[in-house]
Amino acid sequence: MSNHLQLANEEWYKTFEGGPYSTLKMIDFLLGKVGATYNDFVESPGTLKSIKKEDFDSETFTGSLRPTWGSLTGRCTSFALKIISQLESIEDSNFVFSIYDLKGHRIARCRNTGIVLDSSSKNGAFQLEESEWKRFEGTDAAWKWSNGTSKFDAGQNQGIKASLEIISSKQAIARCLLEVGARPVVLRLFR
Repeated sequence: MSNHLQLANEEWYKTFEGGPYSTLKMIDFLLGKVGATYNDFVESPGTLKSIKKEDFDSETFTGSLRPTWGSLTGRCTSFALKIISQLESIEDSNFVFSIYDLKGHRIARCRNTGIVLDSSSKNGAFQLEESEWKRFEGTDAAWKWSNGTSKFDAGQNQGIKASLEIISSKQAIARCLLEVGARPVVLRLFR
């Protein structure tokens, strides 16, 4: 295993074991955005559906948005962003990640090493070479990187999700927050 992959896996497992899959911090943030309380939310969960993409324009990724991705909890987006933040801060590490939105699921791939960060991987971080479908034993999921396009097949006839659009960290968390607002369910799943 390369040193880069070892570092990525250390951060992947530390993040995975560090906290639950949860929308709680995101719902906290969104309630603050619309000026609502948890009582308002319980009475009318649709309260958060009024959130629009433009509502995040004035927010800063490392400032006001940090609690939505920098805490111990989160969804696939915050999972990847936490690991990216740690790995890219290592001096001379050569980690430069691109983030892809695979229709409601965000993953990251390092431009220099081919390492993929995906919360749905049962094998941690992994290296994905050009035009290779990567599958792991015990799962139907598969990943592919080809000509700048990230592809993910969750298996079970769910279809292949693909994206060649690289999005910023702020765009990634904003999309995640919009999804939480559109389907406001307080999730807390322990890994």
